[in-house]
This record gives sequence, structure tokens and C-alpha cells, in this order.
Amino acid sequence: MNILQKLTRRQPIKVDGRDQDENMAPNLERKLGLAALVFLNVSNSIGSGIYVLTGMASNLYAGQFISLSYFISGIACLLSALCFAEFASRIKTSSGSSYTFIYYSLGEFCAFIIGWLLFIGSLTSIAATSITWSEYFDSVFDHAIKNFTIETIQAYWHLPSPFSNYLDIPAILVTLFFFLISLRGIQLTAFFNNILAVLNISLLLTITIGGFIWGNIDNLIDTKYSNGFNGIIKGSSIVIYAYIGFESSTFAVEEALNPNSNVPLSMIISIVIIMLTYCGSSLSLNLMQPFDKIDLHSSFPSAFRNVKLMYYIVTIGPIMSLIGSLVSSIFSTARIAYTMSKDGLLFKCLSSINARSKIPDMATVWSMIICLLLILIFDIKNLIGFTDISGFLIYSSVATALLVVRYGNNTDNGNKRLNQSLTENSPDSFELSEDRVHLLENDSETVPGENYFFKKSSIAILLIFILYFSNIVLFYLLNNFESLKFFLIISIFLLNSIFSIILFFFEQTSSPPNLMFKVPWVPFLPILVMTLSIYLMMASEATDWILFGILIIFCIIKYFLYGIHHSKLSSESL
Repeated sequence: MNILQKLTRRQPIKVDGRDQDENMAPNLERKLGLAALVFLNVSNSIGSGIYVLTGMASNLYAGQFISLSYFISGIACLLSALCFAEFASRIKTSSGSSYTFIYYSLGEFCAFIIGWLLFIGSLTSIAATSITWSEYFDSVFDHAIKNFTIETIQAYWHLPSPFSNYLDIPAILVTLFFFLISLRGIQLTAFFNNILAVLNISLLLTITIGGFIWGNIDNLIDTKYSNGFNGIIKGSSIVIYAYIGFESSTFAVEEALNPNSNVPLSMIISIVIIMLTYCGSSLSLNLMQPFDKIDLHSSFPSAFRNVKLMYYIVTIGPIMSLIGSLVSSIFSTARIAYTMSKDGLLFKCLSSINARSKIPDMATVWSMIICLLLILIFDIKNLIGFTDISGFLIYSSVATALLVVRYGNNTDNGNKRLNQSLTENSPDSFELSEDRVHLLENDSETVPGENYFFKKSSIAILLIFILYFSNIVLFYLLNNFESLKFFLIISIFLLNSIFSIILFFFEQTSSPPNLMFKVPWVPFLPILVMTLSIYLMMASEATDWILFGILIIFCIIKYFLYGIHHSKLSSESL
């Protein structure tokens, strides 16, 4: 096997989810029903984003139409969720989320990059969430905990950014507590997560109702707004970050009941719930205050400061939502490490499953240790910008991978398989078995002739990758050359429209007969998701791209030093 074959080798789908040498080993336990999966997605999405981003996006860009910005962002995420849903229906036996989807469709090297970004991004998100929660929690007590740590314990030090300056005790304790909860088993984790998800949804519904009760409809017809529809779209590009995490149930495929239907359905239901609560609570904010009076730093507490009950509710809202996000992120982080280890791409010890609790214990423990070190050493909030790039890279990659799967029925390979089948037996002993008759029937349709161009999957896949990388280049130019803005927007529109129409005429691969969910309007919908994701990815700051580039370099080094040699596909090919 040459180097290119190793980089592009694909993970086969296992019918029972286990390798032969794993039959005697403990497996993850299927305990999560549809409701638990929905709450897992909801908890990971409803973090501090709704409380932090809404006021800023409304004040600076979308005005009193911020709820419309949330609606547009929700529709965009729903389209992306459809791509995840089809992959979840196709791959029912591995908990690696987009890592597994990419491994199945684009090959091992791309999958390793996606898995690495998922793992590192999840670790830093947990640390950042814990630190942010600590700040919110401490602010309730007028920063008494931080002052006690610095003045009494004197656990502080003077280091430049991005290093930490003091011992963040609440962040360490809350991280340690919920990792230990996770180690107790999936049922206890799901119990905590379900309670937190219901509580967070209830808080946002209460905020929505409070706005309709104490708000003023005149604030919605303010004539000062002048940003037009462009401001609403700009607001959407900001608040879409509050939706990230809607696909968390795909990390629970091996622990889900009836995963081929429950996992896809959970993502769609979650997006609808999140979108409705976001639209309602943002509309409430605009009812309470004119958009140009909204406090950029504490929008909801400032808006409800004259309603004591609501003031306390919106104050504890971020504290509870961050805890929910923390619990679901801990769950996801351990599962991606476990899945990559099981495939041989990370250290083997991380695929260990506790025989009693039936959870990936070593992956959880090592994730906990790394997160605690990040909290101790770094002010991680200043280093987390790369996760936005990673998130939208993953969404665009999944949409691209879906196109590759749909158009991956290579007729050249089919003809090669036919020739091989025909020459395996001598002429004297050759018999047309039922399998060979079926193969002949399928491949007889691919004989060169009319419309043969549109039956060549290799051409379709080439067009998909040309489109992907062309979008990256055009959006980079769009963000850096203001004078070419009009020309570039027209070029992006024409490029995606023309490629979509051309791909529409290509022959698609036949789907498995038991596939529970298929994305409609292929190739138009996946291309739209790809384009939107690349647009948001390329809008990131230069400093975030630098850190992202450093992580990619480490990823490539890690793969060629370890992953490529220890991959299970290497041993299976021997």
C-alpha cells in the first residue's frame, strides 16, 4: 500500500459495530432514548452565546430585527443538521460524529484532521467554559472568591497573556466535579444533563414571557434602524455561533437506542427547540429596550434591571447554561478520543471501557487531566477563537463528504470489478451465478454511450473539490479586497449555481434500502451548507488562523509519527 492509498483509505461500516477481536471486550451501553439525545444537543448549544451575543448583534447590526437574525441562522443550521442526519442514518455503529463520517467518505488523513480538531477544540472549550462560568459565578458574590484567592491564599503570579494569573478555584472544582459525574456512568450523566437542559429551556421561555409582559411594543417599530437587510444578515453571522453543538448526539451513536432514527431526529428537533427559544428571548430583549440603548456587555440584566424577579433569572441564566454546556462537552470529548483510539489513530489506552460503568474511562480521565492543566496554566478564553474556524470547517467538510458519498459510484471501478469477476474462473468452469447476473445488470447501464460523461463519478468528485477550494479562495479575496466586493459576490453566486446545475445531471449512488433519512435537493442543499460554512470560516480573525495553522501542523506531525502506522486499517490490509 503506497502513501496515497494510506492517506485515502476509508473506514468500512461494521454491521454489528464491533471488530472480531473486540467481541470479548466490554462495549458502550445503549441507554439514551430520543429525549436524552435531544437534551444532549440542547445543552451543548445553549451556552453563554444567547446571553452574550444577542445584545451586541442587536445594538450594532440587526437592531430590533435580531430575532429574524436568529431565525435565519437557525434555518442555516437546520440545513447543516440534515447533512449530519443522513450520515447518522448511514453509520449507526460508531460514536465519532463528523470524524467517523469523514473517515467513511473522504479517507483517513482528512478524518484524522477533523478528529484532532474536534478533540483539541472540545478540550479548550471545556476549559474556557469552566473559566467563564467561574467569572459569572464569582460576580454574583462581588468577586469575593477571586479576592480571597489572591489576597488570603496568595495563589497568584504575574505572567503575560495568554497565561493564567491566579488559581481559579471555582473553575477547577466545577470541571473536576462533572468529570467525576461522567465517570459514574451514562445514566447519571444523562440525568444531570436532562435536568440542566429543561432548566435552561425554561429560563429562556421565562425571559420570553417576561418581555411580552413588561416590554413595550413601541420598541419594535423604532425608526432609527438604518442597516437594512445587510445588518440582519451580519447579525445572523454573529449569532450563529450560539447554535454550535447541535450535532452532539452523533457522539452518542454507540449509546443510543435505535440510533439510525433517533440520532437524526434528535438533531432536527433540537434545532427547532433552540431556534424558537432564541427567537423568543431575543424578541423579549427588543421589547424591553430600544436596540440602541442595549448594554453590549450585560444586555439581559440591564434590560430587566427594574423587574427584580426577572433580573435574578437573567443573572443566573448564563451560570446554568454554562454548566449544561460543560456536561455535554465532557461527554463528547471522551467519545471522540475513544473512537479515534479504537481506530488506532490515538493511543490504544484511550479505547478502554470500564466493565462496570460501561463508559470510556481512560479517555475521560485523560481528558480531565488535560482540561485541568489548561485551566491552571492558560487564560484559555484568549486562545479559543480557532474553534470557530474548526467548527465551520467541520460543517463544510460534512456537506462536501455527503456530496462525495452521493456521487461516489465509480463506473470505472464497477467495470474493473466486472472484468475481475469474469476472469476469476476458466471458460470451462465458468457459471453465471445470481451475484454475477446482478453485477452484469448493474454495469450494463454504465457502458460508454449516451450521457456517459454524467455517469463518471470521478468527474463529479473532481468538480466537488474544485468547487470547495474555489469557494475558499473567493471568500478569502472577498474579506480582504473591498474594491472587488461586487465582482466577487457575483462570481461566488455564479460559481455555485453553475456547479450545482452541472452536478444535478450526474448519476447518484444508489442508497441502502434501509436508510432512514436522506437529504433532499441534492446537490443544491449540501452546496448551500458548504458555501455558508466556508463564508463564516473565512471571516475569522488572522490571529485565530495563526493558532489554527499551528494546530494543523501538530496534527500532521502526530499523524505521520503515530496514526498512519497504528491505524487498524493497516493491520486489516495485511
